[in-house]
Amino acid sequence: MTEMGKRLEGKAVFITGAASGIGRQSAVRFATEGAQVAVVDVDADGAATVADEVIGAGGQAVALRADVSSEGEVAAAVADAEEAFGRLDVVFNNAGIMHGDDGDAQATEETVWD
Repeated sequence: MTEMGKRLEGKAVFITGAASGIGRQSAVRFATEGAQVAVVDVDADGAATVADEVIGAGGQAVALRADVSSEGEVAAAVADAEEAFGRLDVVFNNAGIMHGDDGDAQATEETVWD
């Protein structure tokens, strides 16, 4: 990856919701800046596609499947990312979840967010 600088050279980044949209763009951008990127998403195929894109452009990435609504799955993905890169320096919790009975975000009671 030759664009821009390498401000994040040697840093390892964990991005949830990284198979598409803002997460995908963030994964590509972090890699462009030299970071190793854990591409984490509930969509394993999408995560793999983004990781392959980063690797194909000369970056370092690993695709990990995790449902962020499951603490255990997230913990396992963090452990896998730490094993792959030897460390984690940045966590970008980009994935958002709402359950069917939560209503809209503005009307959701604070206890649901907790």
